[in-house]
Amino acid sequence: MSVDEKKQDDELCILRTFGTAILQDHTMKRQQS
Repeated sequence: MSVDEKKQDDELCILRTFGTAILQDHTMKRQQS
C-alpha cells in the first residue's frame, strides 16, 4: 500500500466517523422535539 493510499484511507475513516457523529446528533435532536 502506497503512502497516498494510506492517507486516503485515513481520510475516509475520519469522514465516516464524522458522518456517524452528525447522524447520531441529528437523530437525538429529532427525538427530543
